[in-house]
Amino acid sequence: MRRCGLVLAVGIGSGCPTELAPLAAGSSSDGTSSHGESSSSSGAPTSSSGPVGYDESGGTPQSGCRWTHERAPEVFAEMMLDPGKVARAVASPDGSFYLVGHDLHSDPSSGLDIDLSLWKLSGDGKLLWSARWGNAYGWDDEPYDLWVGPEGVFVAGAAGIYRREEFYHLGHTFVRAYTHGGVVRWTWEDEGGPSPEHFFERVRMMAPLGQDLLVASSIPVNLGEDYLRAVILSPQGEQLDAWTYEREGRFLAAHVDASHDVLMAISDLYNPWLGRWRPDGTFVDPEIWDRGGNARAAAFVGDEGLTLVGGGGGSLAVLRFDSLLGFPEEQLYTFEHDGSSGSYSVDVAMDCAGAAWVATDSPTVPLGAYDAKARQLWAMDGLSVVAVADDGVALTAGYDAGEDATVIRWLRTRD
Repeated sequence: MRRCGLVLAVGIGSGCPTELAPLAAGSSSDGTSSHGESSSSSGAPTSSSGPVGYDESGGTPQSGCRWTHERAPEVFAEMMLDPGKVARAVASPDGSFYLVGHDLHSDPSSGLDIDLSLWKLSGDGKLLWSARWGNAYGWDDEPYDLWVGPEGVFVAGAAGIYRREEFYHLGHTFVRAYTHGGVVRWTWEDEGGPSPEHFFERVRMMAPLGQDLLVASSIPVNLGEDYLRAVILSPQGEQLDAWTYEREGRFLAAHVDASHDVLMAISDLYNPWLGRWRPDGTFVDPEIWDRGGNARAAAFVGDEGLTLVGGGGGSLAVLRFDSLLGFPEEQLYTFEHDGSSGSYSVDVAMDCAGAAWVATDSPTVPLGAYDAKARQLWAMDGLSVVAVADDGVALTAGYDAGEDATVIRWLRTRD
């Protein structure tokens, strides 16, 4: 198996990197950097077979759902990249996938900090292009979320000093916008970054709000004094509005419903709860669910449904809500335990058939799919993040310590 480099742009032919000229640092938001960062992608990759995925006008997404879950999917392609942490994977409506992560380690003695990398992958096992970004302050960049829309792909996260699995001197929340061809459109920053507790979460910070973009997070001030923050950005990266609400909690996911209410799934050590902002910025008293404490991942299902997943050690709790004002279907699963007591990260993705796919970076908790009653449909070996396309193809990725590499696997339905 060929190992592909971490941060090089690629052509479609080999599926592995060929280096392109870097972007100039300190350029403007017209497809280059906005404050001194660099990237290995200077534009859309070219190929004799033509463009893959969206064209620059948005393209036409594929349609149709092929998932039925009669059997576990099969692995049909695999790729290794240089070692790094994978933060989020998403499926694009055109059948491609995006993956974001960062370097595995920083080296303060040499002045090296953690930079983020973004990859675009085809649905048939090829690496199309990648781009790398480091902020101008010499801080570490921790990506948390990806969102794909007709205008491009957006990366959200925090920049700070990141040592020993914790953030120190939290700096900025950021959103980085790219075209579907890998060209930088703009970078937005806001003072304050997501809570250090989010090291173990796969938080969903972004959601579409009409033509605009919602960016949500919880911001630490002092112990017990965190607050929630929601910011509305224009398609050009301009801040249009911002709301705050003083309440401690572990932010997990954001969603904008048909009435343009902003919903936020929050958890603490005891119970999850639902926050709601009206379009005028008024915060509604939260709905608290008396179960499912210590949730670590969440995904909204339309305007009324929600999936929450939590776990630690050798257990995994899956909660499926068919109504945000009702009680969930809940199942607790116990797996062979390796003896460690530490937490592990959890990721959840919904597919077009209504199943929740759950991935973890625990070596003993498998990748699995769960139905509307939180019953397990199947389980198989997986990696720390998962993304699912409607056409019967999925992607799982994560760091493999045995290989000392980031591993990406493509899955397809057997149905």
